[in-house]
Amino acid sequence: MKYFAKIDREKFETEDFEYQNEILVVLELYEYLTSTGGIPIDSTLLQGVKVEPKRICLPVKDVVDDFYEFLLLTYQPQIKGLLTSFFVNFNNKIYGLSKKKQKKKALDRFNKFYKDLKGTEKLSVAEPYESEMGILNYADENRLKFAFYRRKAIKKEVAQREFVLEYLYGNAKYFDGELMNENQFINDFIFFEYQLKVCLALNDKFKFEEDLYFSKLAKTKIQYDKYSDLFYEFEVFLKAYSIIEKLTANISTEVDCLYHSLEELELIVPSKIKYKNFLLEEFNIKKANIVLLELDIQPKNAARVKKYMNLFLKFASKNE
Repeated sequence: MKYFAKIDREKFETEDFEYQNEILVVLELYEYLTSTGGIPIDSTLLQGVKVEPKRICLPVKDVVDDFYEFLLLTYQPQIKGLLTSFFVNFNNKIYGLSKKKQKKKALDRFNKFYKDLKGTEKLSVAEPYESEMGILNYADENRLKFAFYRRKAIKKEVAQREFVLEYLYGNAKYFDGELMNENQFINDFIFFEYQLKVCLALNDKFKFEEDLYFSKLAKTKIQYDKYSDLFYEFEVFLKAYSIIEKLTANISTEVDCLYHSLEELELIVPSKIKYKNFLLEEFNIKKANIVLLELDIQPKNAARVKKYMNLFLKFASKNE
């Protein structure tokens, strides 16, 4: 909560609205954006209609995210209470059922809550992909992907000026139970987080779809995207990352041997420059070059390479 109590209420409230905006912008807490008031710019609908742009002052992304984390912490007891109540009831209902029947009941609840998360946004998106036979197909939207972007929208919706200012003043008491009972934005936020957390928990247990948006895997997937031009497979990246992260001795030699193994198994793009960049950016390992190994006369390195070859052999066999 790095923005909590960032501004002095007494001094700030002596200024008029416009000057308050200037202060917030100078402090890099808010920014000016241009809006058309929600009117769609469509030449077929608005032909000949002049839409005057309007300058609005809104909190910057860092403040929005920070404020949302504050709300999660503040209303954690309420969200946790709803979660506990749900899972006590749900676990009682599935007790004694076969795994197949448990999963079906979980999927029914997951789909219901997902529908609620969508709210008024009824449009579903079919994502195109090419099959192994080269035929264009369309898969249903990734539901956790939608929830991820819906949460981004909720963050902006709940970041009302009145709320954010009280947060910037450091007035934690403002966000007490009374506000929760009276304000629809806060109620919607609490219920959204409750339903989202139910969906995430059910998905984690019953594996409806891969979670690349909320799990620990999500962060790693983002990292992989940076190096997808180096590693052919996500699983190979995960394994290599984990190995390098745990190295404590002979690091320079170990990463040379790892590169040799991955290249030999054709699991990595043969680019020493890209590999060195990966080592530097992710682990701060500075390498002038990746040494060319002579395994016939380097028994220790030969043993290291054999070790890594054995660890990654299963990934190579998948590609045969």
